[in-house]
Amino acid sequence: MNQDHVEGAFSEAKGTIKEGIGNLTGDAKTEAEGKVDQFAGRAQQTWGDARDAIDSAAATAAEAVSEAASHAPGKFRDTAESVKATASQVGSKVYEAGSSAGQTIASTVKEQPLLSLIGVAAIGYLAGYLLHSPSSPFTAEPEPRYRRAIRRWS
Repeated sequence: MNQDHVEGAFSEAKGTIKEGIGNLTGDAKTEAEGKVDQFAGRAQQTWGDARDAIDSAAATAAEAVSEAASHAPGKFRDTAESVKATASQVGSKVYEAGSSAGQTIASTVKEQPLLSLIGVAAIGYLAGYLLHSPSSPFTAEPEPRYRRAIRRWS
């Protein structure tokens, strides 16, 4: 668990309260702000999950390289140590870039909630279209016409 999980949970709880207050008072603006806060909180928690996964993968890779380096003779050991150091640097750079991206996304969602909501809706629509398009590998093969005709006449 990292800071993104905690902040995301707080934002989501705050959004739930705002939405409830807006619903009780009939204030559509407060209700919408609550929904946006909930969405931002969930997004931040998802980002926290991704950061945890990246950290775990980097640690696993570093362990594997370290294990290989301990069993490798002379010249290969130096190469393995170099690869380990490079992997560690890459992991930290990815972590920093991800953290920066998460902060940028969070601030954008807070500053421009409607634009963020439209962007997420567009991404969701695009993902749905790609997953359900005829050329998608996830779409089931349509039944050939001749089989439909045979089934109809049977």
